[in-house]
Amino acid sequence: MVVIFIKNRLIFTITALILIFLTAFTERCISYRKPSDISRIEIEKGEFLFRYNSNCVIDFENNTITSKSGYSYEDNEETIRHFSEEDKENFVSQLNIYGFFSWQDYVNLNVHDDGYTDFLVVYNDGTHKETGCHNAYPDTYDAVWEAIWKLRSNSYEN
Repeated sequence: MVVIFIKNRLIFTITALILIFLTAFTERCISYRKPSDISRIEIEKGEFLFRYNSNCVIDFENNTITSKSGYSYEDNEETIRHFSEEDKENFVSQLNIYGFFSWQDYVNLNVHDDGYTDFLVVYNDGTHKETGCHNAYPDTYDAVWEAIWKLRSNSYEN
């Protein structure tokens, strides 16, 4: 009887520890966001070698994208595109799928081409999250860029 009690207690303790670990792991690694959580996403991409810069602001309050690009900030052209609520829902859904909101900084000091992309996500609660990609990128980086280009080009499909 005592052996069964100890065995059950041990199983309960191990199960509880596993659940606590999984909950903490999930909270830290998976950050699901709704479009209503986000005020804007600012993106700066550049290459120091060629001095080419590209900036993009995705404004979720006004449903607009503003982008500038060129070899000099003074000579940048600005384009503005409006997107629909459905586009916004699809876009944020894709960002969630690709784990964008849980990205950390990515840096590779062994590569010296000086390419970088910086992301700033500003939330409606006043908080913000910055992520820098400097010569190193998360596995889903290209997929996120594809989603951004779809939103910019008015061809967003889920």
